[in-house]
Amino acid sequence: MQRKVLIGHSYGSLFAAYTLLTKPSLFESYILGSPSFWFDRHVIFKIEEQYAKNHQDLKARVMMFAGSYETTGSGERYYKDTDLTGDVLKFEKQLKARKYPGLEIGAKILADEDHFTVFSNLLGRGLLWALPGFGPYTSG
Repeated sequence: MQRKVLIGHSYGSLFAAYTLLTKPSLFESYILGSPSFWFDRHVIFKIEEQYAKNHQDLKARVMMFAGSYETTGSGERYYKDTDLTGDVLKFEKQLKARKYPGLEIGAKILADEDHFTVFSNLLGRGLLWALPGFGPYTSG
């Protein structure tokens, strides 16, 4: 139980971010995949601002992922008016600017992935990040 990880995708990822900002000690690591930060007019950013007013630290490891097609653009795989990749990078920047000493945070935009294809890729990468093994490893 020393390596508890919360993984979410889409609305599940929004829930994970909410948990991070309301009960951060429940989990050691948070993997946020394609978070629906747009929900309720980006209320998660306001929740983070409130957290920052009342706390000097955020002890957690956070890795966020989004697909390269999860932004606006032309083509069927792009969104018409939602920018998940931009929101992920904005959330990362906002948290880094707080300079919380106990926070480890990163974000990755995964090439050639959209909202429906990104989960399996982020799941594997996220778990390797959150729960590294002890090697040495061979490719078999």
